[in-house]
Amino acid sequence: TSVYSYLASLFGFMVIEGTDNDISNAPGISGSTEVLMLLSEGLVNDDKSIPMFFPITGQFNWNSVANGNLGQETTYAFTQHETIFFRVASATTEPTISLVIPNISFVVVGYDGLPLPEPIETDTVVVGGGGRVEFLVRFDEPGTYEMS
Repeated sequence: TSVYSYLASLFGFMVIEGTDNDISNAPGISGSTEVLMLLSEGLVNDDKSIPMFFPITGQFNWNSVANGNLGQETTYAFTQHETIFFRVASATTEPTISLVIPNISFVVVGYDGLPLPEPIETDTVVVGGGGRVEFLVRFDEPGTYEMS
């Protein structure tokens, strides 16, 4: 059923481009590396399998899921001075998700696939349930970064 598919994090990302007003034409996008990130929540067993049954009532331990993996297990590798174009969709029922990478600035270039009139530099990106946000990040210093 669709409810089981959602609760088991069985859904995906769809990008539609081809108009003069789509986000791929925003300043700074050309030449950047694109990363799709689908944020959700779901129930995952200790062995990382999906439960056969989801309780309808009561409290249960939801896990953060990014691109179908447990959030803390989602990793990316970038080169120094590389600019990354993140397209983030929130497929969660939570009201908002705040994204932060310590000591890194985000440049928000669009919301819901539409470019902003002017990019916005910030240290935190917020996306609401069912929303999308598009932003650029440049990793100038070598190292390991954690987005939370």
